[in-house]
Amino acid sequence: MSGHTPWKDIKHGIEADARYAIEAAELREVDIIVQLGDFAYNFDPKFMQLWEEAHCPVYFLRGNHDSTEVIKHLAGSLVGPDPVEVWENVSYLPDGCTVHMGASKVSILGGAVSIDRSSRVEDRSWWREECTRADAV
Repeated sequence: MSGHTPWKDIKHGIEADARYAIEAAELREVDIIVQLGDFAYNFDPKFMQLWEEAHCPVYFLRGNHDSTEVIKHLAGSLVGPDPVEVWENVSYLPDGCTVHMGASKVSILGGAVSIDRSSRVEDRSWWREECTRADAV
């Protein structure tokens, strides 16, 4: 892999980190990439285009550092019963979605509370709908 990046140093929506994750998944010959929140921050097109080239499908559930406004624009809603392709090769796992992973049935609930909210800017680096949606539970 080109240039090792320790996992703890990976930030949200950084192209170099996306490349690292894609290369690591390819080396490990994984069948699916699933990002558990804080995937793309503001979903910059250059960042999202990197994931088109991943060798396998990419899924993500939203984190507290993912723009809920952009997700709603791309997926239509934060909540839903099924994965929604939001970019070529990239699918959003909405709150309330149920998917099968191997022999397991998995319920998806995204979001979290930003403990650093006071240092962020609403609708730019912090979103009111960052917490798990009550209508998905």
